[in-house]
Amino acid sequence: MTTDELETLLRAWGRVYGERPAVDDNDGTGPATHPLARGMEFAPGKRIVLIRQRTNMDRGGVARRRMMAQAAGGATVGLRVLQAAYVDPVPCVETRPAIFGLGERSRPVPPELQRVQRAALDLHAIDTLRGLVLRINYCTLGPHDDKALDVGQRLGSPVGLRVYRESLAHAKGWMHGRLCPMGEALAQ
Repeated sequence: MTTDELETLLRAWGRVYGERPAVDDNDGTGPATHPLARGMEFAPGKRIVLIRQRTNMDRGGVARRRMMAQAAGGATVGLRVLQAAYVDPVPCVETRPAIFGLGERSRPVPPELQRVQRAALDLHAIDTLRGLVLRINYCTLGPHDDKALDVGQRLGSPVGLRVYRESLAHAKGWMHGRLCPMGEALAQ
């Protein structure tokens, strides 16, 4: 296993076990969509549609609201359908599959990433600083300065940027030795 292959494996591990998005914008494999098209995914649309959604006027249940008006004696006062504002939502059990991240459904973790997770947990048990640096580097977003501050806060003592980068290099070396088969490790 080369260092580039290890880096790719650690990034994939960070995407699965951390807060990274499903697709990195920096790696060039993301969808080739126009920035305006991506922005429209977050835009609410027309003002009237937004108002209807925000005030719950757009929800269905007309048949249910009509039945509730009949049960309340609405026929005597000329009330055919209750307004949506006067109807509580129906409590029910969630039957949709769990969705994580950016619309990605839950699925089993590949075995090579499970091996990386097990090795990272072992490193954390052996050397807390290096295990924490490895996890924070690949499983969280942000520059190294912020990540070094985060490591320092979690450990209770300040960690400088130089110490952070040296610990990361040592942790990557440990992971390389742990994840490589014996023959490949000796050949390199």
